[in-house]
Amino acid sequence: PVFSSSLPVSRLGPSNPTSASTSHTTFAKRGMPVTIFPDPRIQPWRPPSKDSPGISLRDARIDLPRLVHLINDSFDRQLDVPAYLERVDRRIAGVIIAGEYEGGALLTWELPPGIDPDSPEAEGRWVPYLDKLAVLKRSQGSGGVADVSVE
Repeated sequence: PVFSSSLPVSRLGPSNPTSASTSHTTFAKRGMPVTIFPDPRIQPWRPPSKDSPGISLRDARIDLPRLVHLINDSFDRQLDVPAYLERVDRRIAGVIIAGEYEGGALLTWELPPGIDPDSPEAEGRWVPYLDKLAVLKRSQGSGGVADVSVE
């Protein structure tokens, strides 16, 4: 997004990466399979760079038609797929799928306003942003698909 109230503007300041404590979150009820791309146990999520351009939703591991159906059903409107793909292509931080595309989250790498993604100033300022959180209508309120908690 060009502007988001939840995107930390403080990232405009000097870039001094520090180790931050992490918290574990749960996305789905116990027993429901959760698939994460890229799998953080194998490859940590990293912002796009010249050496690593980032993930595309056209990646073979992602079932794009099912993902689009999930978003359309959840938001009760048709996603402009070409425009959305153009906006997020190579800026995907991660994709989280609950069950058989019953729920999902799309996280994108974003910069504070006014930072050119190709500038040296962008390094260290990318933040993962929850771009879409969708749950199939038939699974909404089913007690688990969209539960998010911090341990």
